[in-house]
Formats: sequence, C-alpha cells, structure tokens
Amino acid sequence: MDRLNGEIIIKTGINWKTWGDTICFKLSSAGPNRTTVIVTSRPTIKTTIVDFGKNLENIIKITGFLTEKDQASSSSSVSASD
Repeated sequence: MDRLNGEIIIKTGINWKTWGDTICFKLSSAGPNRTTVIVTSRPTIKTTIVDFGKNLENIIKITGFLTEKDQASSSSSVSASD
C-alpha cells in the first residue's frame, strides 16, 4: 500500500489460467465523499502471452463489486436524508 500516491497493490496466487496476477487500485478524490478508483490487472509474470481472459475477469468482478457497493451506499444515503 502506498498511501502517499493512493495505490493499493495485491497479488493473486497461481491457478490453471495464470501464474498469478498483480492487481493495482489507484485512488483519488472526486469531491466530497467521492473517490475515483482506477483498477488494473496484469499477469505477475511479465513474459505471459496468454492469460485466457483472467485479467479481464478480475476487472469485471472488481468493478461490478465496487459499482454494487456504490449503488447501495447512494441509496442508503438518500433514504437516510428523506
């Protein structure tokens, strides 16, 4: 984790599709109570040619999760203010 640059880097383990992936979250302020998150996912081994769509799968799962949490947070804050 690099708090100064707003980065969180995680590494996944080996599976049948890859030798592991490096997933990076770059966080930046997008206004009051809002954060922009940029997510990248790459094979840990830089010489990997084919990952069988594993890194795209990582991005889809992560962005889906974050979108779901954002929508739940938005709807609960609207309900609380009504």
